[in-house]
Amino acid sequence: MRLLQILITMSLLACVDIYLALAAEPAPTQSNDPPGLRLLEEIQTVITDLAESAKPSVVNLIPLASPGRGRDSSQDRSPYVSGSGSGVIIDPDGYIVTNNHVIGDAMEMEVRFSDKSKLIAQVVGKDLDTDLAVLKVTAAHPFPSAKFGDSSAVRVGQWVLAVGSPFGLDRT
Repeated sequence: MRLLQILITMSLLACVDIYLALAAEPAPTQSNDPPGLRLLEEIQTVITDLAESAKPSVVNLIPLASPGRGRDSSQDRSPYVSGSGSGVIIDPDGYIVTNNHVIGDAMEMEVRFSDKSKLIAQVVGKDLDTDLAVLKVTAAHPFPSAKFGDSSAVRVGQWVLAVGSPFGLDRT
C-alpha cells in the first residue's frame, strides 16, 4: 500500500510538473496574415532601401537649344519645347548616361539634381544604334554616382530595379 501511495504521489507531481512547463511557454500567436507576407515585407524594405540609395545619382535632363535653334534665336540655351528625360551619374567626375532620344540633336543639356541644383552638361558622345548618350557636367565636388554590379553574373529571371526622373517626376 505504501508503494501505491508513493507511485500516485510521484505521478501527480509529474503531471503538475508537465502542466507548469507547458503553461510557461507562450501560446503561438494566431495571425490572419497570409503565408509569406513577412518575407514579402522584408523584400519590399530591401527594394525601397535600394531605390532610396540610388536616387542621388539619378538626374532629370532637359535638352537646350543651340543659338539660332530655339523658338527665339536671340535666346541662348533656351530649353527645347519638347523632350526631357532621365540620366544616371556613372562616375564621380560627372559623367552621365542617358538615352540618345532624350538629347536629340542638342549639344547641351540642363541637368537637375536630386538636391534641386542645376548645371549645364555637354554631350560627350552618342550612339544611334544602341540609343545611348554620354554627357559631362563639371563642378568642384564629386558627384554621387550609381554603383554597378557584375553584369556577367546576371541570370535570366533575376529582379531589376529602375529609378528614373521622367517628365520631371522627381526620382520615381
